[in-house]
Amino acid sequence: MHPTLTVERRDAILNLVVHEGAARVSELAERFDVSAATVRRDLEALEDRGELRRVHGGAVASEGREEGFRVAPSLT
Repeated sequence: MHPTLTVERRDAILNLVVHEGAARVSELAERFDVSAATVRRDLEALEDRGELRRVHGGAVASEGREEGFRVAPSLT
């Protein structure tokens, strides 16, 4: 079951990005069954809070939040 509330979805996105190190907008949209525009707004809100950093096509964990990952070259 996917989170239905915005705050739940954003928390889940943040947890995924921190755990995986990075995530793509298209993958997040499919995973949470929302539009790419919704994911972009979620990523913008999380970036505004300093939780992650948006990059072209997705997001990466903010410094100090990553769990020992290497960012794929296509996401930088």
